[in-house]
Amino acid sequence: PQHGKLKLIHSSDSPGVHDNITTFTDQDILGEWLMYVHDDSETEYDEFLLVASTTGPGPEGVVGDGGTERLSAEMKVTVSVGLKNDEKPVRVVDKVFDVVRNGQRLLTLADLCYHDPDSDFDDGQLLYTRRGIPNGDLVRASDPTQKLYQFRQNDLREGRVLFRHWGADSARFVLFVTDGVHYTSSLLEISVSEPYVRVVNN
Repeated sequence: PQHGKLKLIHSSDSPGVHDNITTFTDQDILGEWLMYVHDDSETEYDEFLLVASTTGPGPEGVVGDGGTERLSAEMKVTVSVGLKNDEKPVRVVDKVFDVVRNGQRLLTLADLCYHDPDSDFDDGQLLYTRRGIPNGDLVRASDPTQKLYQFRQNDLREGRVLFRHWGADSARFVLFVTDGVHYTSSLLEISVSEPYVRVVNN
């Protein structure tokens, strides 16, 4: 297999003795001792080829005993892997959020972004929950009278989250991010200044 291995799980054997095997018998299958172990990568499919034969290789590679004819067949075994949500969201954009004193600015993916390593999860569905902000508020861009305490990453992508400054020139606030199963937390730092021009490409 490319994304896992085969192992035998005889209860009397020491762990690892029959790890990553290349040969096994009908009895191993009937006794339910043969196991496929996935490597925990984000793959949904695996396969391996088998040669099933009536007798195995003997001494010095001689097949069969007493001249018995060897009967064999080749087959492909396919493995379908059911992925599970086992990864926490990871922050991929971590920077200070600059805003003009007593002004407002959209919070976007260029300022704050997370990625969920689970391959079957849509990052846009990550849910953000924020705590109190010492020097401003997050509000709905289409209606600044509505404070936002929760929003999805898609809202950052679509320009729906607006930060409005008041108070101190520097502060941080806590954000919790979840994919519905796993939570992570981080701080967003706010830096306030007079109006400025930033050189994007010098």
